Amino acid sequence: MSKNIPPEIELSIVGVVLGATPHVPALLTPEFLKKNEIVPSEWVVQESMSSAHGPRSQIAYEDLFFQLDDDVLRVFEKCRPGFENNYDVFDVALRYLDKSSGSFHTVGLNMSMHILDDHPSEWIGDKFYKEQKLTCLPDTRVIETGFGFSLDAEHKDEQKNLFINFDSGSTTHLRQEAQQAVIINAGVVLNSQNKPSLKEQITRWNDTHNLILNYVRTMVSEN
Repeated sequence: MSKNIPPEIELSIVGVVLGATPHVPALLTPEFLKKNEIVPSEWVVQESMSSAHGPRSQIAYEDLFFQLDDDVLRVFEKCRPGFENNYDVFDVALRYLDKSSGSFHTVGLNMSMHILDDHPSEWIGDKFYKEQKLTCLPDTRVIETGFGFSLDAEHKDEQKNLFINFDSGSTTHLRQEAQQAVIINAGVVLNSQNKPSLKEQITRWNDTHNLILNYVRTMVSEN
């Protein structure tokens, strides 16, 4: 790879994680989502299941998915590789916050990205260990097959955490066959008992995505 060309970062998933004690309803159904206009009436359910083990409820639409555990709801959307200005998942999460009577305390805005590379483990080693970026980033940590770091901030009764993890793996996103890739999972988590603050965090998702991307692009730059 040329030293003057940064690696191409492709987006695969954007998501919202909502923490509540407890979640109401305890079991999520397509009927609840449609009746409360959380999802558009024309959306077709691809799969719906409930279980006493693992996630209590899982509902799949064409590109958007719900997964409800005891105290965590994950809503995520499959994306095209480019970074866009409009995703359904954020409006869906806001409508769920309005319709659910759970006691919410956490919202996370997550992104899953990847960089195609035939040797992702070597890429991570060359990028973060040979270049000694461990010494210039706060709260870095070695994960099993990759590299990660996080930043924490606290203001009044609110706590925020930014995390970025790089791992070796493969991706089949929008592809017929799996390709080797550096997998990047990143997000910002806000802990707050203030529901308007949680909603504002979701509303400002584009600012959060830009913040994460700026960090990621700096970390993978060839400089």
